[in-house]
Amino acid sequence: MPRLNVERYLIDYLRSAIPDVAVHARVPDPRPARLVVVRRAGGGRLDALRDRPGVHLLVYGGSEWATSELAGEVADAMWALNRSDAAMLAGVSRADEMTVRSDPDTQTQPETPRWFLSYTLTTHRH
Repeated sequence: MPRLNVERYLIDYLRSAIPDVAVHARVPDPRPARLVVVRRAGGGRLDALRDRPGVHLLVYGGSEWATSELAGEVADAMWALNRSDAAMLAGVSRADEMTVRSDPDTQTQPETPRWFLSYTLTTHRH
């Protein structure tokens, strides 16, 4: 049974929901000032028709304040999946928020403001 490619779906969805932000599966070089990175981070099938993928989103927005504001926009867009007929038709039944927190990128000097959001989605075969 084919699963919904949740990374591809969320990249396309977030690009349309927040048009002024870059959305990718990996951090591009050079990294855009406003960026969301989407990664499937686990989960598994519930049965022959449903999957429960875990998804991590890394949000970069410039300053800490701007990054927290962008994380809020992303969280709002993810919440909207729960009320979207288009998402349901595409195969997304539910998006449950698990974590939203500041997560500075300590691999850069100085540290780069970054926020971390995690979700568990329920997807269905369509």
